[in-house]
Amino acid sequence: MMEKKGIALLLCLCILLLGSCALTKNRIAVAPPFTIISGKVTYPNNLYFPSRVRLEITLWEMDPHTRQLQMVVQQTIANPQRFPLNFTLRYEARQISLSKDYYINAVLYRQMEEEPYLKSPLVGLFLGGGQPAPVLDLSL
Repeated sequence: MMEKKGIALLLCLCILLLGSCALTKNRIAVAPPFTIISGKVTYPNNLYFPSRVRLEITLWEMDPHTRQLQMVVQQTIANPQRFPLNFTLRYEARQISLSKDYYINAVLYRQMEEEPYLKSPLVGLFLGGGQPAPVLDLSL
């Protein structure tokens, strides 16, 4: 009787172990593919650099018909120490639509302020590859 319980317990443990391996394997298989955009942000040398700032780098999607912008992904860097600053944005490739236009920009905020201190213009991107890394020039 005791042997049957031991065998049943061992069988249950094997089933659980095999099930967890299959679940882990499935998680890896369905993980979304990520793509990155790398570039740099420059700061004008003739302007005072506040000691506490936050830099927001944003990838935007624009509908070509309505011209409305929608944020795809954003990276916030608190208190960057030196410029030019390298950045990397990571986004899901399935979020990208061939029927939309894509832009990137950077905005620098001083501590406790919601109005931008400096910002870069929108820089158009072709997300299919083969494009040089974007350079975002902060200006007033």
